[in-house]
Amino acid sequence: MANLSLQYKDLYNLVARFLWKTQPGKWMQDIDTKSSDTQTTIIKNICARGYRNFLYPIDERTGKEYLWTFLKQHYTINLINEKWKYALPENFSEILTEPSFSDEDGYISLTRVSPEKILDMRVAAVETIVPSYYAIAPSNYDLETGTFYEF
Repeated sequence: MANLSLQYKDLYNLVARFLWKTQPGKWMQDIDTKSSDTQTTIIKNICARGYRNFLYPIDERTGKEYLWTFLKQHYTINLINEKWKYALPENFSEILTEPSFSDEDGYISLTRVSPEKILDMRVAAVETIVPSYYAIAPSNYDLETGTFYEF
């Protein structure tokens, strides 16, 4: 059965074969990814640059960055009565569209404010009403995954 996955080591070997026109297995059977020799460093840099260009390409026509649609993931938050903080997914990076209620609810749009403003409003009055403001705030940081955010 075919395997469609590639490891970095596979990419390194493909780039090495292309650059030095060698046959499979003729150049470094297994590239030592921890090595810091010149050829391995060149190969690693080319692969890293190619990966960055794939993830964050620049549109040649407009000169603006292009975001792949498959990288945009939509997320739904179901509001619970009297709950005011919601953890966003680990892979959250930005809001793509303004948050809104479903069409059936008929509520007004949410307005983005600073997290401090939300805290000030909560101190002034704690009421159970339909929210009209929201903020995105970092909640905590993990060394492996980065910063987590809350809504």
